[in-house]
Amino acid sequence: MTIGDDDRAACAALAALPALSPIALRRILECHTASDAWQRLRDGRPLDDLTARRFQPGTFAGLAAQARAVEPDAVVDACRRVGAAILLPGDRQFPRLLAGDPEPPPVLFVRGDLAHLARRRVGIVGTRNATAAGRATAFELGE
Repeated sequence: MTIGDDDRAACAALAALPALSPIALRRILECHTASDAWQRLRDGRPLDDLTARRFQPGTFAGLAAQARAVEPDAVVDACRRVGAAILLPGDRQFPRLLAGDPEPPPVLFVRGDLAHLARRRVGIVGTRNATAAGRATAFELGE
């Protein structure tokens, strides 16, 4: 499967929205391409009925407002500046361990050599708004 640059940028931008969790993003992508979902949010057009029913009332308006403040190309450029790749399920480089997961992440932002995943590894799951202590602990574990 070849994933277009527009879908990759849209998916990265969707993942950057503070009010959109990975689970919510996965739900949206079950019914929409990333580009379609992004454009609908930016235009204030509703998502399909099934997707819309999965969200609390008012969530869509908040997501739409956040989407209008984010430029997908800026998200892609920010990733490039720090040496991060944007991987989506279906990408050749997407880790097999995650691709086989019943609920794979809808997007991965990765830096470094993914070949290291074949060796002993540890995963750290955190938050977008980590505390200083949380960041320090994650750094220590990562070392």
